[in-house]
Amino acid sequence: MNLRTTRLGAIFLVAILFAVAASLLMWPSTEKTPRHVWPAPSAATNSASQTATAFAHRIGFTTPYVTATSVFANSAVVDISTVGPESGLLVYATTQVDETRANGKWLVTSCTSSQLVVYSPRPHSIISGLLPVRASTTAYEAVVNVQLRATDSWDLEWKSTMMGGSMGEMGAASGMFPLRSTASHPVALVLLSRSARDGGVIAATVVPLTEQS
Repeated sequence: MNLRTTRLGAIFLVAILFAVAASLLMWPSTEKTPRHVWPAPSAATNSASQTATAFAHRIGFTTPYVTATSVFANSAVVDISTVGPESGLLVYATTQVDETRANGKWLVTSCTSSQLVVYSPRPHSIISGLLPVRASTTAYEAVVNVQLRATDSWDLEWKSTMMGGSMGEMGAASGMFPLRSTASHPVALVLLSRSARDGGVIAATVVPLTEQS
């Protein structure tokens, strides 16, 4: 092999490496977006606590405070309360927001409150026709707000109420709700407890589901 051939081979190899590098920079990420309830991936942020706070506002918290944040490799748990940690007041209710990270951005996968415990349906269940809900709850005047929302957009599909426990005492709550969609799509079952003072949300549980037409 002469020197000219060696030089041409080296130039050709460098050209290939540049082409591969350019394609990696230009090619969109192929990482699959994990199952989530909010927000749309295009609106996601790179802060787990910021995402949880925005979600709390979205579901009706008047003044949400982050009281604890645990961040792992690709998941996070953020505790939200209506009482700030600097107030010195007793935290009446905490909502735990679970998140996952995709392409460096945080997405809400669910949230839970010890005041709104859902036994059925289970997360990621396929629902159709009628949606039976079975839970244990405590809320002001025992009234729990129940909603079904489209994921990402958070558009309201329907809303209703259930009666459970009150005054801090947990009580059985159940209901049977008709589904109205004509297309299969991911949805979120939302249970909310509201404040007697201003009607703002003080606790929430969100269960990811799939509605089948």
